[in-house]
Amino acid sequence: MVGNNDQLRKEQLKKEWKAWKKFKGKDIGLGWNPIKRTVDTSNDWWESRLNVVPEAQKFRTLGIDPEFEGKLDQMFMGIVATVIKHGHLLQVQSVVNILRMLTTTCLKRKKKKMR
Repeated sequence: MVGNNDQLRKEQLKKEWKAWKKFKGKDIGLGWNPIKRTVDTSNDWWESRLNVVPEAQKFRTLGIDPEFEGKLDQMFMGIVATVIKHGHLLQVQSVVNILRMLTTTCLKRKKKKMR
């Protein structure tokens, strides 16, 4: 019985993840509001996306955290990671790109501290 519950939870999570992905569409570089825990963008964008995916209304008040989204991407479609850079969500397709991005960010922070 426990296995069935786990499978049902996984299926529900995948359904929510698919709705989130469909809702966001191909838009990249969307802002993330960590306090509201949702996409931070204009009302016009929200309205246009909700016309396409009405079941995503719940994401207006609580979205899928970018870090968790990256884990769901790995689980359901194999994307390496979703990261936040300068307040924007980015999907990174390879470990090399992740390492490059992290190295660049660390170097910039070190330079700022040295000033």
